Amino acid sequence: MAKRILVVKEGDWRRNSGARGDNDDWAENVHAWLSEDPSSPEVQVIDRLADAEIHPPVTAVVFLSRGMLHQAQRLKLEHAWLKVVVLTGEPPDDQDEEVEILNKGTVTPDIVRASVI
Repeated sequence: MAKRILVVKEGDWRRNSGARGDNDDWAENVHAWLSEDPSSPEVQVIDRLADAEIHPPVTAVVFLSRGMLHQAQRLKLEHAWLKVVVLTGEPPDDQDEEVEILNKGTVTPDIVRASVI
């Protein structure tokens, strides 16, 4: 069974809204970065976390909004084996040790790949 990574566009933070499409460009970029290597897991972009079934072969979930931080933390608690990453333009002061937070202002494709794959 092939491994799979989910990229979640859902989430609102300040003026950005996943429902309005503000995370679409990030979703395309992250999908491309994680799919560059032919041996990479399958990458699936989804609109909402509720649309996903979280069980193997899913190995990682990438959220594109700080507005999803609490859902990311809950997901990690429920599925300890899962890699959970949140990309945000405004990282919180108190970093969660279980959920990796990446700053959209400084993140590179290599950093995303190292965090997720």
